[in-house]
Amino acid sequence: MRKIGRSFIILTLFMVACAGTAPNILHVQASPMGVSAKHVEINDKFLERNMSFGDVSIKPLDAANSIEAQVMLKNESDRDLSFEYRFIWYDARGYEISGVTSWIPAALGGRESKGFRSASPGPNAAGFRLMVRNPHPVTDTGS
Repeated sequence: MRKIGRSFIILTLFMVACAGTAPNILHVQASPMGVSAKHVEINDKFLERNMSFGDVSIKPLDAANSIEAQVMLKNESDRDLSFEYRFIWYDARGYEISGVTSWIPAALGGRESKGFRSASPGPNAAGFRLMVRNPHPVTDTGS
């Protein structure tokens, strides 16, 4: 009976260790004039050690008052780093106004920095979140 208890604990710890983690998130309040506030939410310690959010640039995109954001991401390690990212745009009340919110695969070489961009889906965008996570494999749906 004691052996079953230990096996259960070991299995539980293994499942927790292998479970997918939540993404690291950069929250930005933005307008065509620039960034008014930034906040980083860390949920993945591996990505925290190996990747950093850098400068955020905002510029007007067109006459319709859309804006484009660019966030510099830096690989802090000497090894290549694969990840997935997505931008989600919000209005002033905090409602999501994004069109597509799928995860986009990306990679950075060792010590490489690169800008990742997204355009607001309309003139009422007041902020965005850039979410970064470890790659998740595509699963077969059985069809």
